[in-house]
Amino acid sequence: GVNGPVFALLTLSAFGLTSAVPDAENDAPSLLDTLKKKVLPDGGWALTGTKSDADVTAMALTALALSGLLPDGDPLVENALTLLSARQTDRGTFAGTEGETCETAAWVVVALCTLGLDPEKDPLFVKNGRSAADGFFAFQKEDGMFRHTLTDSTYDADLTDAEALLALAAMELKKDGKKPFDYRGKPLKPLTADSDPDEKPTKKGVLRTLWDAPEKRRLVIAVPAAAVVLGGIFFLWRKRRKSA
Repeated sequence: GVNGPVFALLTLSAFGLTSAVPDAENDAPSLLDTLKKKVLPDGGWALTGTKSDADVTAMALTALALSGLLPDGDPLVENALTLLSARQTDRGTFAGTEGETCETAAWVVVALCTLGLDPEKDPLFVKNGRSAADGFFAFQKEDGMFRHTLTDSTYDADLTDAEALLALAAMELKKDGKKPFDYRGKPLKPLTADSDPDEKPTKKGVLRTLWDAPEKRRLVIAVPAAAVVLGGIFFLWRKRRKSA
């Protein structure tokens, strides 16, 4: 699906990389070409079908904005922004494949912040006095968490709050003149056996298991010490018995 090249481009762009390894087949320019080929006639992107989805389009815009591969005012970006603006409701929310959802509103906020646009004030995204940020916060509940839709508070998936956090972080970063997902210049932590999910755990002996638990470490010391003492007593007892 289109979300593959979208998140591949976003990941490379986050670290300022053109490719993951030398001569990689899917480098940033080739991923951009893929997105250009997959753009739909209405100016956006979708996982399936011929009608663009606001959620996927906002994700693609985020990757494109972060990549820096397109000049200002590029039609690929402008057409996608026009599409998202047309999908914005009078509540400030955005109509996606599943209707008005928090996740879609969150990704639009992230995309706008990445493009340097203000989700609270940009005139293209203010409808009936409600901004894109207003539409996003319409999903927030009294406890501070976010609901999936405006009407159903029973479906509060972890994904909803996770993507809401992305939008909240994006708005905070924008206040400091920063972009979301910008990790350029920061070192990548190399993958080690400890962080490899496919690495099989090493079996430990009983003593090693006890030693790794500080509260039980004294047992590792006490048991062998007791064995030595008892062994010494038994040895002396046998020696005395033989001499008798």
